Amino acid sequence: MNGARLHYELQGDGFPVVLLHGGLLDLRLWDGQVGPLAQHFTTLRYDQRGFGKTLAPEGPYAPHEDLRALLDHFSMDRAHVVGLSFGGRVALDFALAWPERVSCLVLAAPEWTLDNMRGLAEVHHPRFLEPPAFTRLEQLLMPTLVVVGDRDNPVLLSNAELLARRVPTLTRVTLPGVGHPPNLERPEDFNRVLLDFLLAQASASVGEAPLG
Repeated sequence: MNGARLHYELQGDGFPVVLLHGGLLDLRLWDGQVGPLAQHFTTLRYDQRGFGKTLAPEGPYAPHEDLRALLDHFSMDRAHVVGLSFGGRVALDFALAWPERVSCLVLAAPEWTLDNMRGLAEVHHPRFLEPPAFTRLEQLLMPTLVVVGDRDNPVLLSNAELLARRVPTLTRVTLPGVGHPPNLERPEDFNRVLLDFLLAQASASVGEAPLG
């Protein structure tokens, strides 16, 4: 897909949910979430380029275009899109580029700069939307959830505050005593928040085919 072979795992049945891992991690980040999600949804997770079992890119590429290609491969016209940290940036770009394909958006401890991941920027050469997503947050009109821990990096907490001010239909949840990433530090609380939000969107998805 897009000149790459993406390693993925697909589990469950129902409306699609796609999980985007953070930088320097891989799809195993979501081990604690896949079981509960797959009881209600078709759950897709994959290793982004250069992580896990997916080879590093040979040149510049757009991570959000890889996501589109993967959804096209499975004929998923729409999906709930969940991104953590760097995966949140990919999710934001995808939601702005193809909003009609995002039923709802979940951003966990979202990151939208590569300042703290210089190795990732130098080796993987990711291309992002221009103008940048964080300058276009008012355009995110789908239901959006942002989840952070109150002990996370101050930059990521500031990102959550900016989202809360500028995204029209946003729900913000702050988990007390939690750092980064919240789904690993407090999986039960994270899963409850995530599932409550996704299941609340079910009525909006009535009548849609599970795989598009």
